[in-house]
Amino acid sequence: MRFSRALASTFGPVRRSKTEKKSHRVFSKIRFAKEHAPKILGLLEREVDTIRKTSDSQEGGQALLRVIVLEERERSSPERLILMLEAIAELYAACASLAQITDGNLSVIACDSGSDKAFDFLGAAKIVESVKDILLSFWDKVIYFRENKTEKELELIGSSLPVIEKIAKMKEDGQLEAERAEILKRQILASITKFGTAGLTIPEIDNRSFYNPRLLLRAQQKLLVGPLHRALDAPEPDTEASREIESALGDPELKKAMENFAREFLGRRTRKNGDANAESKGKTPGNTSQP
Repeated sequence: MRFSRALASTFGPVRRSKTEKKSHRVFSKIRFAKEHAPKILGLLEREVDTIRKTSDSQEGGQALLRVIVLEERERSSPERLILMLEAIAELYAACASLAQITDGNLSVIACDSGSDKAFDFLGAAKIVESVKDILLSFWDKVIYFRENKTEKELELIGSSLPVIEKIAKMKEDGQLEAERAEILKRQILASITKFGTAGLTIPEIDNRSFYNPRLLLRAQQKLLVGPLHRALDAPEPDTEASREIESALGDPELKKAMENFAREFLGRRTRKNGDANAESKGKTPGNTSQP
């Protein structure tokens, strides 16, 4: 800059072409961005982003577990979020007990809200991996069941998980006392049932399967409040009647009666369509037979 001023004072101002002026402006903007962009990005970076970078390499023996609360048009009730926290905390505690780790505390470090709600948990890497493995094995069983699953069906799915077999094997080998093994089994089954009831998922499930978790891991209706934008004159839903209907649908006798009714209805409709087709054939122009 001083040299340019010295030249200008001696030989007059230096004339630059349009191309040189344009290049100079572009270079100045690039230099400004290079100097100030890292500072701006540092202001936008969250603490969880820094933790995620270190946990990806599992430095310090810690790892992140992201749990997603799937939401559509309806809002989550507080009970649903309580179920989510209880499910993860209980499952994490059971995995820590199986791994005999006592210093791996679990903490909630972030919560994001958009179309879905996402919660980031930080815990011991070994325990977090065990939790993910259980949830992935749970998903491998869920895809064979219908969309709306009852608590009994979720508990049945949980009882067939490999971790339950592992607990039984440890009990047979004398590594776990009978009472302790039963407690861990019930704790895992309860946490898995809560996970499925609350309609939760983890990113690893999306990366593993072609099936849509939104269809197979939907929250039970009783845990949802209602549409975000409800018409002012719309009647409030009869939640008591909804609960009665939901509980009744799980009755095996009702299912059998509905199946019998469906068979009879389809049979009557088939016979009716057959009679109508026969009658229409009898009235075709080519048919001149007299009764």
